[in-house]
Amino acid sequence: MNDYKHIRAWGRLMHSYNYYVEAQIDRARKERAPQDAIYLSDDRGWVTFDQISDPVTKQTMERLVSEMK
Repeated sequence: MNDYKHIRAWGRLMHSYNYYVEAQIDRARKERAPQDAIYLSDDRGWVTFDQISDPVTKQTMERLVSEMK
């Protein structure tokens, strides 16, 4: 449950249902996505934390991930 914290944080930020977040994490595990993956894009593959350009979103994600430790 300590893996893919960024997917979990993104799910919280987007108010996603828990079953959806868990399905995304299962898929990330199967596809060996980077640990900092946040979601799967149809055209770009796994989008990672480093690809977030908005500083407020990035800061919020950092806070959410740090709360999971």
